[in-house]
Amino acid sequence: MTVISPIERNADDAAGAVTTPAAPGTTNPGSGPATGSIGWVAANLFALILLGVSICAWVLFYTDLFPEVVGLLGLGGLFAWIAFLSNLLSENRKKELQEWFDQRVLRKGGSLAWIAVAAVGFFLLLAPLWGALVVSTIRDDKDRTIEIRSLGSEGLWSKRALEPEHLPPRSKHIYSLPTPWWGHRQFQVKVSGLPARVVEIKGWHHSPLVVPADLGFDRQPILLVHLTPEANILVQPPNPPGLLELLQNGKQIGKVSNFRGENVWVGGDDDIAIPDWMITRWRLELERQEIPLDHLARWAPTRSLAANAELRQGTEFELRFTPPSGVMSRQVITVAPPYPQEVSIDVSE
Repeated sequence: MTVISPIERNADDAAGAVTTPAAPGTTNPGSGPATGSIGWVAANLFALILLGVSICAWVLFYTDLFPEVVGLLGLGGLFAWIAFLSNLLSENRKKELQEWFDQRVLRKGGSLAWIAVAAVGFFLLLAPLWGALVVSTIRDDKDRTIEIRSLGSEGLWSKRALEPEHLPPRSKHIYSLPTPWWGHRQFQVKVSGLPARVVEIKGWHHSPLVVPADLGFDRQPILLVHLTPEANILVQPPNPPGLLELLQNGKQIGKVSNFRGENVWVGGDDDIAIPDWMITRWRLELERQEIPLDHLARWAPTRSLAANAELRQGTEFELRFTPPSGVMSRQVITVAPPYPQEVSIDVSE
């Protein structure tokens, strides 16, 4: 009878044992993780989280696109199709994709460098090309529209950076506008019913604008031109309309045809509302002169003349009014506060 010692038996068992290979990305029980793999996973995962949160924060504070980004990350709204396609994948295929991401991205030391390159590219190259205009209507109770213009090739505010869109009251909106890299650029902001204002936008900076406080008449020069009651009669039906011209240095910069004596904004759009205090003053003046108050109805319509003209304090313009009689009246105007600067044209001048 042959006796096998415990040592020989253990050796035979070890020799005959078959080792089952581990699935890709896993380890055999008791073997432990690959050296350094968990460290790279933790570092890469932390870097991806930090990058994603930072980009989302930039989108939140410098654009109005955060709801769309949330929809993309949650695969909702326009991105529901992605969620639908992902549900068509089998669980094994999803696990394979997860395993591929784990092996090719999370467990690679080089991924950290690529994440750093992406962060530098976004925050040092792309983000400084945009600035934020933060428009607040918290203290406004009117529905308005907003339009943002940039300078065109002719040097006028004729190029639209933002098409007219609704600006609801008691809200806040962020408009991301292009700037030179780490530089600044001027835009003209036009809110309906208020004078336009030129604002300077800097790359990767907030520029606040409060409506209507920051768009008041005291912010920039603007003229309001109309005929005196006596001259206004000359262009009322059945008489034909007159002609109003604006000149600077002898050069015509704008004109109003079919002029019936209505109010004309110089350096502003025709939708600017006339201040209540000015209408009250007109009414009192007409009553004092015993002029019928229906004359206010002739001044009620507003038109625009040279809306893009650059008005500065001390600048001189010449107004020419030609009534149906053909006798031209000239009036030299020097831009001066308070604004709106009222200009009344009389045929006797």
